Amino acid sequence: MPILLLWFIGNLDRENTSEITLRIKATDGKFTVTSELFVIITDVNDNEPIFISRNNISVEENTKNGTVIFQVRATDADYGKNSIITYSLVPGEYATKFSINASSGNITVIGNLDRENTSEITLRIKATDGTFTVTSDLFVIITDANDNGPIFKKCEAQVILQEPASPQTQLFHVSTTDADSGSNAIIKYSVVENEEGACSYLDIDQDGNVYSNNSLPWETTCNVTIRASDGAKTIECVVDLRVAMTPGKTEGRTGFPTEAKYSLIAAFVFLLIVGAIVLIFIKKRRLRSYKVKETRGDLSNLHLTSPIQAESGKEEKLGSKTKETEM
Repeated sequence: MPILLLWFIGNLDRENTSEITLRIKATDGKFTVTSELFVIITDVNDNEPIFISRNNISVEENTKNGTVIFQVRATDADYGKNSIITYSLVPGEYATKFSINASSGNITVIGNLDRENTSEITLRIKATDGTFTVTSDLFVIITDANDNGPIFKKCEAQVILQEPASPQTQLFHVSTTDADSGSNAIIKYSVVENEEGACSYLDIDQDGNVYSNNSLPWETTCNVTIRASDGAKTIECVVDLRVAMTPGKTEGRTGFPTEAKYSLIAAFVFLLIVGAIVLIFIKKRRLRSYKVKETRGDLSNLHLTSPIQAESGKEEKLGSKTKETEM
């Protein structure tokens, strides 16, 4: 019986052609017959896995543990067991925060994600089909959650002005910090309704500048409650505000307050009046202390007594010459 031998003269690649049909003709010189031969190309693990999923994702910080955030996918051109891919994470510093399912490629959060500590993470993922192993980097961006509240840098104020503060005069400035980013770090300020009095007129702009909508009197002292909010968290700061109006040079301004100037002028005028009264009184007293002795038609015996002599009883003759006076 004749034996049919077949051999290949070209490359067989199952990934290109998995089945081949050969038509075979046999003849004995007189009769010719044909037959078909079906050839199945079996698979050999000759192809490595190829990653087909994107290589960057974003996930919000504080995502709950057990949450699947991404699925890594890879393909293998081989067939059957040769195309089965197993996934794993290359050991690294973030292996305690993420895990990957070996068969599905699902990545799950297993640790705390804090953007304020780490905002970007690179995971190295390994895929193998048993013969070939490939790796790929997955870039994880940790997005911000509004999980930090504002913090006041300073919570006290003592203001020294040269004159009573007029409306819209900046009294002091407050500032805050917020560890979050973007819109989560935008701080809005407000003044909590204060006690009656001067501080009830205080207001604050969004730069943290505190000013008064009304004039402040001398020596204003009060507690001002400033509120800062980032939309999720709100804190308050009680400022011990002391507005002291004092003379001297303060914050680049010189001279005395307006009210102090008026007080000094009034005091000066008062002293002038008192001094004039005292001088008039002294002059009148001295005039009264002199005693004049007159003789009718003869002034030769004119005697003046000084205040000291009047007290001692002694008299002093002022002249020996006589002068006739017509009467």
